[in-house]
Amino acid sequence: MLCDDHLHTTPLSPDSKLGLDEACRAATAAGLNRICITNHLSDKKYYPFTEQIRGWTYNRSVDDLLAFKELIEKKRGEYPELGIGFGIEADYDEGTEGELKDLLDGTGFDFVLGSAHFLDGNFAMQLNLFPHALEHYTPDELVAAYFAKLEKATRSGLFDCLAHLDVFKRRSPESVANVDCREAVRSLARVMKTKGLAFEFNTARFQHAAIDFHPSKELRKILFEEGVRTVTIGSDAHHAEHVGFKCLEARDTAKKEGFQTVYFEKRKPVPY
Repeated sequence: MLCDDHLHTTPLSPDSKLGLDEACRAATAAGLNRICITNHLSDKKYYPFTEQIRGWTYNRSVDDLLAFKELIEKKRGEYPELGIGFGIEADYDEGTEGELKDLLDGTGFDFVLGSAHFLDGNFAMQLNLFPHALEHYTPDELVAAYFAKLEKATRSGLFDCLAHLDVFKRRSPESVANVDCREAVRSLARVMKTKGLAFEFNTARFQHAAIDFHPSKELRKILFEEGVRTVTIGSDAHHAEHVGFKCLEARDTAKKEGFQTVYFEKRKPVPY
């Protein structure tokens, strides 16, 4: 079994160049058995790569999401050999938990992937996009605030899995990427264990530099030591050429390190 449970498609992920049908064709060509479409859900104006995208917002109504769910159900009929999950990558923002819960409960997702891309509604954790964050935080403060937000996200009970736990290492200056976050991860892992959350082996780091998955091997060891043993595999693809990218290697590495790989169906983990 080979899965890619983190894919972004147009139009619900405006930073993506990948259509739903294109994602299905690319997944089939890559030998995947299952994919999950996890478009962005955030109340922020998100990832301003261009002025055009700067104008997009990612908050979606239940009706928008149910319409997309219908498209996924149609693709399931067109690609019977490919399992296609209906998921979401939802940003956590303190104070909006009730609103997010209502949206999630009203939509019937297979998989809810939690993430924290922003601090204070202003600063993205990938500092190639928001380098001015370091005018307001030291690198240590930035990373500490990020993990504190992930702990709150975990305690909220809204999510099945946490995405790319050390995303700040991706395309950020060394002063941020090299922050010692081991104790913060250990604290987070203990909360994850209590709440039964999985974490993601995310392969997107290899798209920028061939160094490791998200999270790094050192941090995975801490998660394992604290009893967090369930993982999903995802490419975080926004382009066709990244669908399934290094997912086989991620799956095999996860199993070798003692983790249980799963995908989610109707918010329940399915081991494979």
